[in-house]
Amino acid sequence: MDLARPHLQETVVVLGCGPIGLCLVQLARLAGAERVFAVDPIAYRAEAARRLGAHDAAPTSAAVAEWTGGRGVDLVLEATNSPDGFHHAAEAARIGGRILLAGIPEGDRYSLPAALCRRKGLKIKFSRRMGHVYPRAIRLVAEGAVDVEPIPPIRPVGRRAGHPPPGRPPGWGAEVDHRSGGRRRAVLSRASQ
Repeated sequence: MDLARPHLQETVVVLGCGPIGLCLVQLARLAGAERVFAVDPIAYRAEAARRLGAHDAAPTSAAVAEWTGGRGVDLVLEATNSPDGFHHAAEAARIGGRILLAGIPEGDRYSLPAALCRRKGLKIKFSRRMGHVYPRAIRLVAEGAVDVEPIPPIRPVGRRAGHPPPGRPPGWGAEVDHRSGGRRRAVLSRASQ
């Protein structure tokens, strides 16, 4: 959100409602957005976005035109894994709007007609994972400002969803293989029921 610099009372759409996108929905609300919309083709993710504060959600970015009367949103937070995510973000943004690309496209390529961005005069920023924000993110969750409980779990590393590795509690997991050769793993477990 530091890169996106949301302004009070502006309209925001989050494209992609996986764990990162669902956190972005909540952060956009915390930042004072007037309206926050969410787009995800997977119904339970779109519903999770509504429960976490999105004013409306839809399976395609075409809904943005309907929600905004054809104007587009002030800020697009793109958090998909789709090569078309950048294109959909550009379509959803208003003339002079802003886009933050946080998603990593499958195949490491975007598909985008360049004229769309030029004609709209869009301001585009790319995000990267920044370790210095982790303590602040953890604090937001610990203080209840961001609710991770309703976020559907992602598949634990190397295992089928819902089947944790032997000796590990059920939870969410992610592993990143850095070019430097180092690995980082994060597992967040739900409290026992």
